[in-house]
Amino acid sequence: MTRAQVVSHGRTRNQIGARLAEGELLEVARGLYRLPGAPETWEQRALAACLATGGLASHRTAGWLFGLDGLGRQAPREIEVIVPNTGPPTSALAKVHRSRTLRPEHAAKRGGIPRTNLARTIIDLSEVLEPKTLELAFDSALRQQPDFRSWVSRVVKGWPNQGHRGLVGLRALLEERSAALDSALEVKVRRLIRSAGLPMPEAAVEVGDGGRYVAKLDFAWPTNVPRVALLAHGARFHGNTRQWARDLEQVSALSALNWRVVQTTWDEVTHRPERLVQNLRRALDGYDPQLTFGQVLDHDPK
Repeated sequence: MTRAQVVSHGRTRNQIGARLAEGELLEVARGLYRLPGAPETWEQRALAACLATGGLASHRTAGWLFGLDGLGRQAPREIEVIVPNTGPPTSALAKVHRSRTLRPEHAAKRGGIPRTNLARTIIDLSEVLEPKTLELAFDSALRQQPDFRSWVSRVVKGWPNQGHRGLVGLRALLEERSAALDSALEVKVRRLIRSAGLPMPEAAVEVGDGGRYVAKLDFAWPTNVPRVALLAHGARFHGNTRQWARDLEQVSALSALNWRVVQTTWDEVTHRPERLVQNLRRALDGYDPQLTFGQVLDHDPK
């Protein structure tokens, strides 16, 4: 709580001083206090940094609060906040980013720790994350909010290019993505397909048979002859017997409809990507057994 908040609840400066002297309040920063009985947590540190600077949790801190992929399993050690360009340049509690483009509408409307909204968070992350990590974060943001793509497109459209090197990669993602991928695994698969020089597939393709739903394909080449489907299985494929059986039934139904079905797992994509590339080349009738994996990745589809 800030000094202003304590005073608004009827406490005088003398009373605040007395409580500090008696240990009933602890001073976190100048004019910022916490109760000694409250456990110290990462979320408490993030809130303290926002209150001390008058800013919003931003960049990797905001990304973690939104639960975006690519930011690791543990909360970032360093708290990041963003303030207007006239705000404080530094703080002992956080890394402070000063911005000329910060607007009131860039604040998230949800309660709890003040933070940048999802669109502003992704824009800020484009400045500090490597392209592969940004891609993971971007797709998980798409999964959280279906209209995220159009929303962030409107914000980026009027964004100044000067001083924002990350916008090039972000604009490329906006042009490429028409829908969210369902998992971080699918992001890795798309990246592998692109780097291998294979034709880019459509994502989340629904297949029917005479009005009957058959399957939703992670990736598909529906105009290829023959049609090719790629199913990317996460841990659920091995850990859920019912889902495993359902997947087998879908593969059988797809095969009966003359789809060539390629299946892959996180383990294969991570540790044996060359095998997936070779399987896709065979399925797409573009496989050349004379190519090594290194040549496959450098292959020009022309």
